[in-house]
Amino acid sequence: MAAAEQELAQRSLYHFTKQAWHILEPDAPFVDNWHIKAIAEHLEAIVNPVNDDTLGLRDFLIKKLLINVPPGAMKSILVNVMFPAWTWGPNNKPSKRFFYASYDQALSMRDSVKCRDLIRSDWYQKRWGKIFSLKYGQDQKKKFENNKKGWRMATSVGGTGTGEHPDVIVVDDPHNALQAESENERKTAVEWWSGTMATRGVSRQSSRVMIMQRLHDQDLSGHVLTKEKGWLHICLPMRFEFDRMKTTPLGFNDPRTEVGELLWPALFNEQAVDDLENTLRAVSEASIAGQLQQRPPEKFDGAEWPAGYFKEGIWFSEWPDPKDIILKVVTLDPSKGATEKSDYQAYIKLAVAKNGTCYVECDMEREDIARMVMRCFETYVSFGPDHFAIEENFFEGMLSGAVKAQSQAAGFMIPVIGITNRLNKIQRIRQLTTYLANGEIRFKAGHIGTALLVNQLKAFPGGTHDDGPDALEMAMRTVRELLLGE
Repeated sequence: MAAAEQELAQRSLYHFTKQAWHILEPDAPFVDNWHIKAIAEHLEAIVNPVNDDTLGLRDFLIKKLLINVPPGAMKSILVNVMFPAWTWGPNNKPSKRFFYASYDQALSMRDSVKCRDLIRSDWYQKRWGKIFSLKYGQDQKKKFENNKKGWRMATSVGGTGTGEHPDVIVVDDPHNALQAESENERKTAVEWWSGTMATRGVSRQSSRVMIMQRLHDQDLSGHVLTKEKGWLHICLPMRFEFDRMKTTPLGFNDPRTEVGELLWPALFNEQAVDDLENTLRAVSEASIAGQLQQRPPEKFDGAEWPAGYFKEGIWFSEWPDPKDIILKVVTLDPSKGATEKSDYQAYIKLAVAKNGTCYVECDMEREDIARMVMRCFETYVSFGPDHFAIEENFFEGMLSGAVKAQSQAAGFMIPVIGITNRLNKIQRIRQLTTYLANGEIRFKAGHIGTALLVNQLKAFPGGTHDDGPDALEMAMRTVRELLLGE
């Protein structure tokens, strides 16, 4: 029986994965599903030529494999851990060289350690230890080698090690899900792939594997699907949709037949998927479409919020009567310079009415620090806020200190609050969703800066600038902290 199982593992990455699972996850039983076998069979065709007369294949090798699956689909263990371990030992190709990259080197290193631990295990060594051995002194987390010239290397997108020439290049999650709306972040990954990685492995006729959840229509998957040729694409949404992928050369297609049918119901049942959808819905509907359904929506045109949030009713002409206002604040998101290429600095004047409605006016300028200090002084005198919040991440308190000094010189003290932002800008601005959805914010009509703010909100996160939304989020956060003590 043991010999038969070993033979089965040697012929099949899928069966090897099932048998080796207990080494990596001793407390979690293996939960089988058809997608695991399908992905494994396509990975096999990366290193083993396929000959199948029924499919018309003769010495067929997959050279470019793109796999889009939802989070939790076991992609990393299968592709990053099981695949190289199977190739070297059970598949008897220890000379193969593997290059792995992720958006975070810590993630790449995590899977590198798991792969090395699997190879070192007594279970593995008892069966395939005579085929190769890990080289003493070349057995590191980032890169480990064997005595048959094979190696496995882990790095990050844009990281070191790109001078190596592997047989298989694997990119697993090239984008951070929290930053994928950033055009700069996407551009960095695409440029790394199209530039630095374009020549890696050419001398060894390397194959390429990309496995990820979709995060944006212009993410790295979107790039290779629209700009490169020859990619075999496996696309498996969490809930089945028709016509999401074509039958692959190996004869595989999504076997589901009912719209909405779950990908892996034995592990992610209806309740689990509902909970996951609700969690992502708190971020945006586009997150569900991308991360779960693998179709980042072009119809949103990159926008976070629907047009219905910005109907005519959002505008006001006159500020509320002072006796109806319970709090006034000003926030400043300062720019880093006064050039035409600089971001704007955004001043938000916000008044909270007794009924909870927030009335907002915005000024946006490109000014140097001296002019910013003077404008803060002028805004305080004209608007009379209870608190004046200034973001301090860039100027490290210098600007707020200068504003305090200016007011002292004038014989009074502006109540400055210094704000240090710890979340990234996109995460912060998304905190506005509830206020916009519930119509709790009104914007000053006939005011150029406020109109620019609303346009930036409509375009977020794909717009050229987001200084206004950033300052507005700080204003709403300040109000919440002052009124609710959050």
